[in-house]
Amino acid sequence: MLTNIDSKEEIDKLADNPAYANHPFLNKANFLDHLIAQKVLYEKAMDDKSIDKDELETLLEMVKVQTAAQYFLSKKLKDKIAVTDEEVDKIYSENRSKFAGRTADEASNYIKQQIFSQKSRQETNKYIAELLAEHAINKEGFKEYQAKNAKPAAGSTTAGQEQKTEQK
Repeated sequence: MLTNIDSKEEIDKLADNPAYANHPFLNKANFLDHLIAQKVLYEKAMDDKSIDKDELETLLEMVKVQTAAQYFLSKKLKDKIAVTDEEVDKIYSENRSKFAGRTADEASNYIKQQIFSQKSRQETNKYIAELLAEHAINKEGFKEYQAKNAKPAAGSTTAGQEQKTEQK
């Protein structure tokens, strides 16, 4: 998601590049195979009685939140991140030997993606720090919530269960 690709045409151009022939998401046949396999596995997991459904639902919720956050960040920050030709040229000239065997376009695209990723991480961290400061997050409240809602270990009893046992 956080890539420096602005259009579907650019993605198609990369997909047509033989260097990306085996890329799992740029090769359309591979992508479709991957998607089908993931869907079949998802359905199998949802139907499997031996899997803890509460744990699975928690994981699904976490993935949903993480995916939405990444998508939001990619849309929110994309226009704030630019990679200049000067930056690419500087990295290329300083590391020319590392790009032996690659065309100039391949090296340039790789360098642009690396710079873009680095700048994305920096902008993401800055944006998240600003959000957290705005919302005055109380982490202690979460720890209290966890303690209150923790499932007792097998064979242990909660305070409420101990009281009921004592009253009998």
